[in-house]
Amino acid sequence: MMTSRAHGLLAGLAAALLAATGLGAAPATETPVQFVQRFFAVYADNSKWWANDDTPAGRKADEAYRNEVYASFYDPAFVKLMDDNTTLANAKNAGEDLDYDPVCQCQDLGAVYRYVSGAPKGGFFDAKVTDSAVDQTPWTLVLQKTRTGWRLYDVVDTSGSVRTRLTHHNACLRKAKTEAQAEDCIA
Repeated sequence: MMTSRAHGLLAGLAAALLAATGLGAAPATETPVQFVQRFFAVYADNSKWWANDDTPAGRKADEAYRNEVYASFYDPAFVKLMDDNTTLANAKNAGEDLDYDPVCQCQDLGAVYRYVSGAPKGGFFDAKVTDSAVDQTPWTLVLQKTRTGWRLYDVVDTSGSVRTRLTHHNACLRKAKTEAQAEDCIA
């Protein structure tokens, strides 16, 4: 009979093996902190997230990896909001609302991301995170527990909820009849 400590050690080992071998499925007992740590492995400087996409094959590999990351870590409705924003902005020749990655608060490789603190909040878990930049203000990854494990539901930074901002921006872009009206949606 295994002790609870042995179960915990095995769960930790399983999580480490999953992280080392690829994205894989989350362990059933994964905590929000373990989820964030596993998720931030995507942003490590040796990750496929930063692979060269200057060639058609590179772009195809990059898209496949991003889809795998989205399926493994994100709430599908959050991914749809981001995808719709890109599609709508491109169709109206307007700027996308997100010209950075809201999870890492970055456009390029270079920082080390870490979990700072967290707390349950209703049916969600607010994970406060930061990076290695001295002047960086922590931001919040809002996690939701699903049948398949934790998922990123929203990101809240100094400008507010990314999910809310995308929802409003997408609605504005859908109503815009001209390019100038579409550009006004970001303001």
